[in-house]
Amino acid sequence: TAERQDDKVIVHFSHTGEGLTEASPLTQSFALAGADNQYYWADVRIGNDQVILSSAKVSQPVHVRYGWADNPEPGLFSSTGLPAAAFSMAVTSATNAD
Repeated sequence: TAERQDDKVIVHFSHTGEGLTEASPLTQSFALAGADNQYYWADVRIGNDQVILSSAKVSQPVHVRYGWADNPEPGLFSSTGLPAAAFSMAVTSATNAD
């Protein structure tokens, strides 16, 4: 799943073993788009089973893509060595519990 929290997107992964690792810098692996559907490369931070994304060019992201190319190089892996598959998905708004 992917949820927006302020200007960031948090992508949650399952079946990561003991977390996610990157084999190479993910500078051109994740992209974010706003309502205009214009995608821009995202800044990436990895934490356990989630990836936190942001882009100065997208203030309210509504879509996220990973590995969206004809022949993408895998860069994101589970702790057991399995690569994350390419995907494109809508971003949901985070709900606040009162």
